[in-house]
Amino acid sequence: MAWLAHPVPRLDVPATVDVRSPNALEFVSGMHAVGDTGRRFGFRSIDLDEGSFTAFGPLRRYVVDLPAIGRRPARIDLALVGSDPFAMSDEGVRAWVEEAGGVVAQLFGRFPVDRSTLFVLPAKGREGVVFGKVLALAGASAVIVLGDRTPSAARHDDWVLVHELFHLGFPTFRGEGRWLGEGLATYYEPVLRSRARWTAELDVFTEFARNMPRGLPPRGSAAGLAYRADSGAIYWGGALFALAADVKIRERTGGKRSLDDVMRAVLDRGGDATRVWTVAQVMKLGDEVTGTDVLTELYDRHAARGEAIDLDGLLGALGVEVRPPLPGGTEPEVELLDDRPLSAMRRAIALGAP
Repeated sequence: MAWLAHPVPRLDVPATVDVRSPNALEFVSGMHAVGDTGRRFGFRSIDLDEGSFTAFGPLRRYVVDLPAIGRRPARIDLALVGSDPFAMSDEGVRAWVEEAGGVVAQLFGRFPVDRSTLFVLPAKGREGVVFGKVLALAGASAVIVLGDRTPSAARHDDWVLVHELFHLGFPTFRGEGRWLGEGLATYYEPVLRSRARWTAELDVFTEFARNMPRGLPPRGSAAGLAYRADSGAIYWGGALFALAADVKIRERTGGKRSLDDVMRAVLDRGGDATRVWTVAQVMKLGDEVTGTDVLTELYDRHAARGEAIDLDGLLGALGVEVRPPLPGGTEPEVELLDDRPLSAMRRAIALGAP
């Protein structure tokens, strides 16, 4: 939103923007449209800090329609920014977005928002996705920077697009909770790709076993997740919290409820990325939906008080055996064992099976 003037002092008042451009085909915005002209947008002035992406200049525009259960189809307005071609072709990019949107919709029962805008920018001479980000308070939008040499066959190898589209289904926080929003996206991205059979169960838990130690509190530290600002806490500490919560909810309810139910409930109550919630609201609703006190208990112990989650014990119970690296290697080796107390739960998480 850097192209817009910010009112000072920053007040929470309605704001309307009218856009006039010489070429109507060279302007796309994720802002909330007002009326049918496509050139008037409305939002709250306080939302400018987390506004919505907008692009000016050469654009190729497409529409991605995603089916919704019991609702009108969700629409992603896809804008390919610039005039240079992608190796996977424009149609390949559109198909990739449609598939990733479908993967996210499987968790929520529908795509999280009825209307969103996705900007795809080329990274010259690169392969894979090199950056992604969501801005949604003035309107649901995301940007993906895609290597222009990325072949269509590699689209299922990417994790960034699913991560960012997941964000659209979870509320935005102000001044708190980044560890929860990023942690959930980091947890669910490999899980959802595994459920879609884009990756394997072993890949999911190898990633967890190798990266979740980064989310544990530093030795001698008593700071909880809610008070840490390091990337390890924000992404992998939050993901470890999500895994521990998912397992504990499944245990307490005999497999009748899971963290999936919490995600769907938050969205059903209006908690998509265009809305501001508090962490306390998420914890309270999650406990109501699951009939447990798992989320508030885990928050109090690990996010507020800074107790370390027993990652080794958790992985061991799930049948995730972590061994020292092989000679010459730097990463621990991981094997899945099916004779451990929670092995069936591990499979249910990764494969979406009962």
